[in-house]
Amino acid sequence: MFCPRCNREMEDDDGTCPYCLERIYGNTRTSAYSHASSKRKNAVKALFYVCLLFVVICNPSGSRDYLVKQAHRIASEPKEMSDADFPSQTENPKTVNYQWSYKGKEYSVEETLYGNIDAYYKEHPVKALYEGDSEEKYYDNFALNLENGKDATISDVVSDIKAEGVKNNLSEEEILELVIAFVQDIPYDDAKYNTMVSDSGAAEESWPRFPYEVLYDNAGICTDKSLLAIAMVDKLNYGTALFALDGKEHMAPAIQCTQKYSSYNSGYCYTEVTNTGFKIGDSTVGDMEGGKAVTKTSIKNAEDGGLAAPEASGVEDFHIYGEKKGKSYNGVVETVNTMDRITELEDRLRLMRSDMETLKNNYLELEGTVASYKKQSDSAYSRHLTSRDAASYDSYLDSYGRYKDIYAQYENEIKSYNDKVNEYNDLANEYNGLIKSFYN
Repeated sequence: MFCPRCNREMEDDDGTCPYCLERIYGNTRTSAYSHASSKRKNAVKALFYVCLLFVVICNPSGSRDYLVKQAHRIASEPKEMSDADFPSQTENPKTVNYQWSYKGKEYSVEETLYGNIDAYYKEHPVKALYEGDSEEKYYDNFALNLENGKDATISDVVSDIKAEGVKNNLSEEEILELVIAFVQDIPYDDAKYNTMVSDSGAAEESWPRFPYEVLYDNAGICTDKSLLAIAMVDKLNYGTALFALDGKEHMAPAIQCTQKYSSYNSGYCYTEVTNTGFKIGDSTVGDMEGGKAVTKTSIKNAEDGGLAAPEASGVEDFHIYGEKKGKSYNGVVETVNTMDRITELEDRLRLMRSDMETLKNNYLELEGTVASYKKQSDSAYSRHLTSRDAASYDSYLDSYGRYKDIYAQYENEIKSYNDKVNEYNDLANEYNGLIKSFYN
């Protein structure tokens, strides 16, 4: 069988040419949760071909065969990471102290990581695999195969965090939340994000990090931190998946939860990890600043020109990758109920703000009429003082009566406005209290 592209004889009939490798290293896509932009497609292939040519020239008897076998192994068994290549000894130790907060309390764990294990993950060829131009297959493989079988680092870190939770009398689900808070507090990699959005740098700089790398670098973008999160949550036996949100070019981990309260009716709870303060199941992420999600903020009282929060966006296009079943998180019930109350308050405050504007305009319009009627009444009274007759007095009474009627109407409009302002401020205070406690 001959390759239709390069016209060379292929060693097997599985449709993969060992020379072109077209099915093995496919295209890349532009996205914060994909690899690199489309402008770098050829760079990835060219890099691979240059490396292949180099090793063939240097060792024509065996290097090409080895590289081809490696490429075939990745294409045929992409879910398996090679134990043979994993370091047999640890080298270049590095101590990392992780500090984070959860429910107003500070936590910390110290871990020893190793440079040669980090290098193993950084150089793993699975990173470059985008078989058949399928994002789904790529992230399914990645999400279900996040660490080497000989590597117990993630288990060790989760065990240390769990020990801190037990020491502080946290429940099982609170320990899960503690793990998520740990991932959220890992610094966001602004440099990597800027490289991706500016379409600069080498293609491999945009590839996802394995969880070990995120821990070692103590940094990551949405994709990196999402992969770390599901790797750690898996050690607590909860079901996990990845959410890829097309509209925001964003990725987030998802944790199995009650279907009724799940995000997008998926059976999983959206879990934001690019920034701190987000609850498991809070899928109301609004603005993104520099790749990071931004929590909702407090609003001002009516007297300070406060406005209700902007309307929440509807369900956007999303994909679920790497689903893995396990235990369900039930704490989402309270989260969703709080979110519903926050949304209800936003809607009410938005409508009330419109009503307040109408009432304010009404009494402001009456202010001019009141001033005009008062001036007429005062003039009629002055004329009566001059003439001192019954006709001038009747004219004054008539003018004063009109003034009193319009003034009473004016006072009612002001009272209605002030009542609405007080109601608005009470709800705004409730809203601000919920926001402060919800995003703690």
